[in-house]
Amino acid sequence: MTLSDNQLRTLVKAAGITALGVTALVIGVRIVKRIREHRNEKELSNAVNSLTTTDKEVAQFITSEQAKIFANTLFEAFNVWNGTDTDVIKSVIGKLQNGKDWLAVIKAFGVKPYGTTGTPWFGDGIQLDLVGWFRKELSGSMLQEIETKLSKYGINI
Repeated sequence: MTLSDNQLRTLVKAAGITALGVTALVIGVRIVKRIREHRNEKELSNAVNSLTTTDKEVAQFITSEQAKIFANTLFEAFNVWNGTDTDVIKSVIGKLQNGKDWLAVIKAFGVKPYGTTGTPWFGDGIQLDLVGWFRKELSGSMLQEIETKLSKYGINI
């Protein structure tokens, strides 16, 4: 069976229209996803910035600049090429003496995309705060230790 020139043109047009439709659909889905992610990022960022601690009578020991350095150090420790650098994470969390120190670092970390649109190379690209990154990158006793400390200081995320 051979196709005439008209049948071939019709078939090519139909394939082109189908491909165009699928492309438009994919672009539309990505736009909607980005809009939702942006809204969720703002909500999460607002939630992080409004965090409080029950550790009210204790002064913050670290400075705002140290909190930024610790937050950046943690982000880098999550993103080493061969996995998560837990030694660096242990070192940083060992320097946080109370709930106010933890809040300062959590707020300095802010929210960052996890995966596909950010780092690491895998993941779902959603925006996560520092605790979300801990939950994605750590497990077992180390994660439990962090969650216990946050709970102790009345930081609920």
